[in-house]
Amino acid sequence: MIRSSWRSLGRRNGAGRRCVASKDRIFQIIRSLATSTQKQRLLGKVAIITGGANGIGDATVRHFVAHGAQVVIADVQDELGSHLARELQRDFSSPAAARYVHCDVTAEPDVAAALDVAHSIAGHVDVVFSNAGILGALGPLDQTDVAELERTMQVNLRGHFLALKHAARVMKPRAAGSIILTGSVAGIVGGLSPHAYAMCKAGVIGLVRSSAVELREFGIRVNVISPDAIPTKFLSTALETMGDLPVTAEKVVEIVKKNSLLPNRPLCALDIANAALFLAGDESGYVSGHNLVVDASNTVTKPAIMHTWFTTYAPMLQEAGKRGLS
Repeated sequence: MIRSSWRSLGRRNGAGRRCVASKDRIFQIIRSLATSTQKQRLLGKVAIITGGANGIGDATVRHFVAHGAQVVIADVQDELGSHLARELQRDFSSPAAARYVHCDVTAEPDVAAALDVAHSIAGHVDVVFSNAGILGALGPLDQTDVAELERTMQVNLRGHFLALKHAARVMKPRAAGSIILTGSVAGIVGGLSPHAYAMCKAGVIGLVRSSAVELREFGIRVNVISPDAIPTKFLSTALETMGDLPVTAEKVVEIVKKNSLLPNRPLCALDIANAALFLAGDESGYVSGHNLVVDASNTVTKPAIMHTWFTTYAPMLQEAGKRGLS
């Protein structure tokens, strides 16, 4: 509805030329946009979210369903993903609210099948949020195991490429769609993560820019969200690799809150879900190729939170084994 409204802004004169719309017409559309934001912003849309069983994925699945989308949860965590789907079906009294599919993002048949499941819901896929990721290979450059490096790239870079490939496949016939990838501030500023993770996240940003240019002629938008540290299971796993003791969810929140750049206001998964909601919806209809950084300005200056991976944490990370690859 919003897209058609903007298309109707111009009117053709007798010579067939498109004229500039009146101010009244522009304000009318702006008012309709303002009204629409108070309603379900994804009503009638079909979305698929990889890595949707917990963390950012879980928060975004819930947010999208609350805004009217039918969501496919794609993950390898079958118990968590199935439970989330059943919970949302119950809470929203609709078996169509969410469904779970097993999907290893490194396996192209899995990714293709997951997109096909989403497409079968209503004959179209409106939103693909490629969010799955792992911490990956750990430690200093001269101690990094190449097999661990390749595993990291399989999940954190190849996985996004496959999601983009098959999103384009199902979206091109309809000439519409929004594709969102999860990046990281580690892809922008050095020293915030292990090398392999940073390399992949920088690659994701480049992949988004390149694919946005190709897919724009098909009406498909591609964007990336780059969060700072978030108190999720992903971060607790990263923190556990730095020591010998498990890190509780409460402890992760405490650490992030203590280091937050906004007073007493830690970044949370819902912040990223809100960013994804914006990029998924019609309000961002002319936004493509963009890196939406959610970091309270951390990367626009010398980062205030510089994790010294290469001097203090890196040896411990290496000694901790391969937990970052799970």
